[in-house]
Amino acid sequence: MAQAWYWDDYREYEASAPERVIPARIFDERAATHPLDPWYFYQDVWAFRRVMEVHPPWHLDVGSTALLVGVLAQLVPVVSVDVRPLPVTLDGLTCRQGDVTALPFADGEVPMASSLSVIEHVGLGRYGDAIDVHGSERACGELQRVLRPGGRLLLSVPLAKGEPVTLFNAHRLLTKAQVSRWLDGCRLVGEREICGDGMTVWLSEWERE
Repeated sequence: MAQAWYWDDYREYEASAPERVIPARIFDERAATHPLDPWYFYQDVWAFRRVMEVHPPWHLDVGSTALLVGVLAQLVPVVSVDVRPLPVTLDGLTCRQGDVTALPFADGEVPMASSLSVIEHVGLGRYGDAIDVHGSERACGELQRVLRPGGRLLLSVPLAKGEPVTLFNAHRLLTKAQVSRWLDGCRLVGEREICGDGMTVWLSEWERE
């Protein structure tokens, strides 16, 4: 029996427990190492470090992980924009419903922004957004538009192995040349790659010219 260890452990614990014991049957968490999504772990640490080093007066995040947004809000005021806004209340954090292809900010208003593992999904309908074959390009255009001169943008995308491809409705695999073309008003000031589970994610930092 695949879970024989579980019932052995259960009976040993139950025999001595002063409280009522109910089997929960969790079988899949015994492993030699802690399960980890390498892209989200490394990109969130990278983004936090860069925001900490730049320390803008406030920070815009569009669609990144909830944990990153919450932790950043303990460092600087954060405005989180997401097509599915975060249902949380937290000091330092303002959550707004919005679309990365039509951000609710004036030209050059944002001192620093992040959008990690987001733009490759835009326009595929996965998260309730409108179908748009140019969604990733429009997202980059909006992020660039709202960024002030000298402002920084932290971006991450999965890289294509050769030509771009769309895995509908999961995500697009993009090229560095595409993203650079879409951010033609910015210059690349830092980058790194994260490899794992058969996919490479490109972390890039851009400065608005």
